[in-house]
Amino acid sequence: MATPTAAPPWYRTITVEQWRVLAAAKVGWMLDAMDFMLYAMALGQLRAYFEFDDATAGFLGTATLLMSGVGGLVFGYVADRFGRTRALMGTIVIFSLASLGASTSQSVLQLLFWRAVLGIGMGGEWASGAVLVSETWPPQHRNKAISIMQSGWAIGYIAAALLAASILSRPELGNEGWVVRCRGRAGTVRNLDQAQRPRIADVDGARQAESRSSAESFQDHLRSRAPGSHTAHHRARRRRAVRVLGTVLLATAIPGAADRA
Repeated sequence: MATPTAAPPWYRTITVEQWRVLAAAKVGWMLDAMDFMLYAMALGQLRAYFEFDDATAGFLGTATLLMSGVGGLVFGYVADRFGRTRALMGTIVIFSLASLGASTSQSVLQLLFWRAVLGIGMGGEWASGAVLVSETWPPQHRNKAISIMQSGWAIGYIAAALLAASILSRPELGNEGWVVRCRGRAGTVRNLDQAQRPRIADVDGARQAESRSSAESFQDHLRSRAPGSHTAHHRARRRRAVRVLGTVLLATAIPGAADRA
């Protein structure tokens, strides 16, 4: 009688592609949660920087949540029309660009605009990601997959708390401390550059003088090797040799004439 074999664990029945789909949806939802909660934790610094009241602060958060509902409806249609994968990629692109745009905001209206666009990406990411995971995983394990994806919100919350603790809660920085510190670093670099400029100028002057001396020596060498200079040199040598020979002949001729006399 054959002994029944034990069934493998449920996670061994999931393919690599199914795990990848779940990981992509989970990481996207985690980043959504991190950005949304980081805004809530940085609200005090934003109020001090933009100088808005409590009503404006609440409206900024409300606008993000309202637009997330709009994003869920829009990307639900986009996922049915163009596919779940493309819809998920589109929401991640929109969310990333909106996060980058929010960091460059110079006014409350700009911040409101980027937070609203971010809400569209956040709502669309959950709508398209959850449906993609549900369609990819086996029916008996879909609840587990959606639960794992939903846990990404808690992980994003933890990541936002860690970032807030390492950046926003520095007492020596204050509301505009990071700007001041960046300006201080830039001033230090500028001072170092100014201190190095005289030394660089001296080195450049020495190099230029050495280059001029080398050029003059090379030009003298070229002039000495010119055809005209060789002819004049040989002529001078011949004249000196003729004078020496004449002197020697004259010296030998005078004693002979004296003897004959």
